[in-house]
Amino acid sequence: MRFSFCLLALLLVTNSRAQNLFSTSDSDALFPAPDDLVQHHPDLSCHLRKVEDVRVDSVIHRCWFTDTNKGMIKDVFAVIHDRQLYVQDQFVRQNLPYTFHPHARKESNCYYPVLEQGRYLYFEILSEDKDPDLAIAMGLMGGVVGSAFGTTLTPPDMIRSSVVFDTHTRQFFGIDTWKDFQFFMNSAFPDHNYTTTSGQPKPEEVRHMIENLNKL
Repeated sequence: MRFSFCLLALLLVTNSRAQNLFSTSDSDALFPAPDDLVQHHPDLSCHLRKVEDVRVDSVIHRCWFTDTNKGMIKDVFAVIHDRQLYVQDQFVRQNLPYTFHPHARKESNCYYPVLEQGRYLYFEILSEDKDPDLAIAMGLMGGVVGSAFGTTLTPPDMIRSSVVFDTHTRQFFGIDTWKDFQFFMNSAFPDHNYTTTSGQPKPEEVRHMIENLNKL
């Protein structure tokens, strides 16, 4: 991995366990704002139904939620359903730095599952400005033409972007490059000087780093 781990390794406690802070409720819950989630003030008056997005589920597990009384759930930061925490795409994109991924997809009311929990929430969002639904459909058609068309519309390195939410500072970080990760680390640990090389990390690499940070 193209990251200088020396100082980071000194901070990690390898025998500790990450905490699942926000997915322990047996009930469906809504969190209108990040403070509601962090301070554990859920709205339990909902009965959510998860609606899978079968068009892009092979790329990333995004979904929608509906309530029997309220209709589609739109204006909340996060929900818990079936002991899984999800965050809303639109809320996140509106709070990411404006410099993050200038070709990002337009925000929507879909939700993404939180993949790592602790002080730092880690999740992944669709990041390309092309149409991933069409790209996947064309790719599934098979044949040289379908595969080539799908590859052109959805480059593999632009399918997902990593996002980190710091529950202490209520700050969002979009990570598409190692320099983005350096900015996040220097913000989280201002007393240390973290340096990186150029290039683009794989989401799996960023997720592993956040997993380790949550073990501190």
